[in-house]
Amino acid sequence: MKPNKSQFDGKVKQTFLQAITDVLTLVLGLAGLFYAYYEYDVTLVDYKICFGVLIIAGALFALIVKRKHKLFLAYAILYGGIALGFLFFLNNDFAEGATTKIRPRIVGRSPSSFNISKPSVSIDMDSYTKTVTIGEDQDRYIAGAANIVLTVDKGLLGFEIIIDKRLTDD
Repeated sequence: MKPNKSQFDGKVKQTFLQAITDVLTLVLGLAGLFYAYYEYDVTLVDYKICFGVLIIAGALFALIVKRKHKLFLAYAILYGGIALGFLFFLNNDFAEGATTKIRPRIVGRSPSSFNISKPSVSIDMDSYTKTVTIGEDQDRYIAGAANIVLTVDKGLLGFEIIIDKRLTDD
């Protein structure tokens, strides 16, 4: 028995739509992961929260949409990247606009080395440690700095966004 033309056209449409959604998932997932990567540096959030969102949201969306697909893990990471990028977007773009200054204690220092890495300090935020990259103009002050003054803005989801950074010795 030969398949008729309408059955063949239906399969082609289904395959074409599936390919479009797969490409869209790939593009949005990678864009979300890159956006989260860049915004993580200026947001005071623990990396465990980011990985938790990535894993839980990605697994849930992948279970709903691509349950029996052979690339389930890849889809879970891509859907998690979309969710993580969306959460960083919500937090950073809908911030309150009222800035405050905080003075966390410096627990580690890393000066720049031959223009390969940027100078950074590790700061103690009550429940986690965060590495903050500082400007090249403050590289010479790293050794004597005891604190860093961060000007932050409260994001929509409650995570603080770093606006300005200054090293202090007091």
